[in-house]
Amino acid sequence: MEQKADDLKTNPKNFYNVFKLFLHSKSRKCENTLLTLDIDGVIERDQCKIADHFAKYFSSVANDIGNTRLLGMSEDQLYHHESVHTITQSCNRRPSDDTSQFKFHALEHKEISVELSNLDSNKSTGHDVIPTKILKTASRELSHPLADLYNRYIESCDWILRWKKGDRVPVFKKDNKQDIKNYRPVIVLTLAGQNPYPSQCPHSRAVPLWGGLSEGGFHVVAFHKARKFTTEEWCNVVRRGKLKKAIQALEPIKPHGPWKVLCDNEAFLHTASSRRTMAAEGITVWSMPASSPDLNPVEKFWAWLRKRIHHLDRKDLREKRPAIGMLAFKARVRAIISSRRAQTVAARIAGGFKKTCKEVIAKKGGMARS
Repeated sequence: MEQKADDLKTNPKNFYNVFKLFLHSKSRKCENTLLTLDIDGVIERDQCKIADHFAKYFSSVANDIGNTRLLGMSEDQLYHHESVHTITQSCNRRPSDDTSQFKFHALEHKEISVELSNLDSNKSTGHDVIPTKILKTASRELSHPLADLYNRYIESCDWILRWKKGDRVPVFKKDNKQDIKNYRPVIVLTLAGQNPYPSQCPHSRAVPLWGGLSEGGFHVVAFHKARKFTTEEWCNVVRRGKLKKAIQALEPIKPHGPWKVLCDNEAFLHTASSRRTMAAEGITVWSMPASSPDLNPVEKFWAWLRKRIHHLDRKDLREKRPAIGMLAFKARVRAIISSRRAQTVAARIAGGFKKTCKEVIAKKGGMARS
């Protein structure tokens, strides 16, 4: 479910494909949008009863997770739970000058006004049915009362009940559409009631890019718009010489090829068209063993890059700078990748991968220690 949510955030064009089953359409009959469920061998078509079945299933699907004794505890009992005391004691033991200690701070109306102004006008409304455009238009006027409300609830360690409510939408995963177990809930919250401490790294700012590394460092192949390349897009990148240029920038043993490149197991890389196009450039693609994702050197570099990006985002947050936009974010990513530190990290990752491969070969397929 987390993967599906991330996919929708990084590629919002897919949102309609996921939710069109639940949306009204003038181009088709209403019957095509209706759900049917198999309930104990009986096909249920009554949409009200189906909604009740979804509500019952979603509210009980996690009952078997963790300690079932917690389900019968009151709010006051949960407040005094031993886990809460452990967390509190751990926080209190930290030095008073520890900057990593989490604290709520009073919100200023200017902060609220900025966040309302930056709302995505394409976001759907919550159960209050307040359009995003109204919140954006009246951001200055609404910022004062909302700041007062937020600060009041922060001081009282409480949150307004109506803002905890959301519209639950069943999202189909895969396999049989009539099996209720093949659906997961997505909650659409009230916009004004969402977290007053929004993410400093919004998913809408994600920058899909392809790159490669070797002991010569790291080099970008291409930035692209969608989360995934298509075969046609990839072939165009290869024909323009971007892949060849990236390989040569890493100073391979054979400056002019041919080259064998170890790649992710993305489908578009292994189509007949992609293979022909890369072969014309003197490039042959090897597949990463599906059972060994931990060996993928590029994934290790992405993990390091994400940490560096998050470090700079936290720095912006501490210095109360607003989250940077898409163009600035791209420039930041380029600067990080081209830095000497990034090139050293990439070379070290590639060297470690080479060492592991040699050890496995020497052991004739045995487990590597490195």
